[in-house]
Amino acid sequence: MLRLANATAGNTNEVIHLEKCFDIGKTAGGHVLGGLEVFTKAEVVIGDATDLLYEREIDHCKGFPELLTRRRLEDDFT
Repeated sequence: MLRLANATAGNTNEVIHLEKCFDIGKTAGGHVLGGLEVFTKAEVVIGDATDLLYEREIDHCKGFPELLTRRRLEDDFT
């Protein structure tokens, strides 16, 4: 799966977009139908991003921690 977007705890009437990547280099996507319950999510970073810092911060609109990224400062390396 590449992306499952537009899903929040409060937008149950909005569509959710799903994209899937296949091993032959093609992608397919569309709308996820209603009536599904999401129990967990994954945020995956593939690569060497040593200049970035990943942190979780509460999103007060959604009510749960979201993954944030920022550039590392010199102090972050100590």
